[in-house]
Amino acid sequence: MRLSKRCEYGIKAAVGLCRGPNGGFVRSRELASAEGLPAKFLESVLLSMKTANILESRVGASGGYRLARSPGEIRVLDLIAALDDRAADNGFQSRAPSPTPDKPGQAALDRVVTRLSEALHSAVGDMTLADLSGAGDRRSR
Repeated sequence: MRLSKRCEYGIKAAVGLCRGPNGGFVRSRELASAEGLPAKFLESVLLSMKTANILESRVGASGGYRLARSPGEIRVLDLIAALDDRAADNGFQSRAPSPTPDKPGQAALDRVVTRLSEALHSAVGDMTLADLSGAGDRRSR
């Protein structure tokens, strides 16, 4: 499995916010510059993270983005789900069983999707931004 660019950039930006000023807002162009990311694309990623309630934003001279919760409360799995539609489509979030379990091909596919979901949850299910950033459970707000 390969992470999408949206996930890669989102994780990099989130870790950057963990290391930013405690409780302060950081501008998207500063995050982009610090990690060498394309600013316009990163802005789209940050907006998706805001929509998923991972980030807060403020406009104005002292505006930018900050984490909506402490790094220890934000799971990597939540970031992936917020940023990669394929993750949701492929069962990385809970998914209802197939309505036609009597078809062998569909039943086999359901088993594969279930195993992939279990593997992803096993690998990063309890991993948080605090684990990635070394930020402990320090509040970002």
